[in-house]
Amino acid sequence: MGQIRTMQDLRGFAARRFKAIVLLTLIGMALAQTYARAMPRHFTASAVLQIADAQELPALERYLTRRDALIAMIERHGLFAGAAPASDAARAAALRRAIVFQPLAADGQAGLSGLVISARWSEGEKAARIANDLAQALVDRSAQLQREGAQADLARTRAEADQALAEVAGIVAERALFQTANADLLPVVTAARRAEVMALETDLRLAKAALAAPKGEAGDNRAALRTRVSGMEARRQELLDAIAMAVPVEQALAEIDRRLTRAEGRHDLALDRMRTAGEAAGSGSAGLALIERASTPVTALGASPRQVVIIGSLASLLAAAVLLLVVEHLTPIVRSGAQLERQLSIRPIVSIPDLRRPAPRRAMGAALRAVDDPQRPILGMPRFAVVSVLLTAGLLALAQALG
Repeated sequence: MGQIRTMQDLRGFAARRFKAIVLLTLIGMALAQTYARAMPRHFTASAVLQIADAQELPALERYLTRRDALIAMIERHGLFAGAAPASDAARAAALRRAIVFQPLAADGQAGLSGLVISARWSEGEKAARIANDLAQALVDRSAQLQREGAQADLARTRAEADQALAEVAGIVAERALFQTANADLLPVVTAARRAEVMALETDLRLAKAALAAPKGEAGDNRAALRTRVSGMEARRQELLDAIAMAVPVEQALAEIDRRLTRAEGRHDLALDRMRTAGEAAGSGSAGLALIERASTPVTALGASPRQVVIIGSLASLLAAAVLLLVVEHLTPIVRSGAQLERQLSIRPIVSIPDLRRPAPRRAMGAALRAVDDPQRPILGMPRFAVVSVLLTAGLLALAQALG
């Protein structure tokens, strides 16, 4: 600390350098005031959206932050109205830097559940308008993509339904032609033939039983009975041959019916999907929902102009004091008997006081001596220096609280 070891030395230093300290502090205050007025201030506004499907989110963000969309937003809200002319690319890049997309993860889930869109601007109202504009554009774009996807699904399912219906119609026509070509071998005809075969077999058993009876019982009808048995056997064989020929026809017809059933099932499924796609295309539901609009912020980011002025003034005062203390240290002049005694260990006989300054009041002197005890340093430093540092820190905290 050079020649300044006690509070009395500090008071003498303050008296000698008072005008210089005041001048430097005023200069610092003026510079702080100028900077506070020219200091750029930024406001941040945020809108919150709920996400149903996050897969399309990166594509939506790229779509909203493309250059033409940003330029349209700049012109819509007059964002650079008072700024110097700049190229569209520079203005779009500046706006893009002011926008932040922050995904929110759901509690206990791996996927996303929300999205926060934040905008930072020099005016709070415009920051809120940018965030809300982006949020609404994101919702509208998501709804548009949902409608376009639903309409594409509707067109695809309609084509599938038409194709399945055409296949059903073709199989029905094929079945009709097949039935016409094989009318004598259809299952209905074959069933009648099987019934006739069963009836013939019953009659044959009865006729053969009659032929096996004694001649006296059959009488003169034995010859007619043999003729009848021969005719029934011939008919039975004819029916069996026809039934055998109908088996491949029945199998082919069954295969046609299976194909028809599958085609009808595909047609029914396509109709169900077409109805679902039609409902989705008509509803226009979006994968995003705006759950909280951005409100106009009232507090800017960073320090307020008042804080800047207070901190700048305190810093100017401290810097002026430190600078003049350095100057005082570089010009070591013995200014009092106490300094002479400390420097040379010689007690002066006579010390002529500075009669231009009034003696300090007793109460003030007692208060100053309470913090100025050279015999009781704090951490090896004079007590008044530590008190000054603590006082400065308290003033800075007060400035922060006032801001």
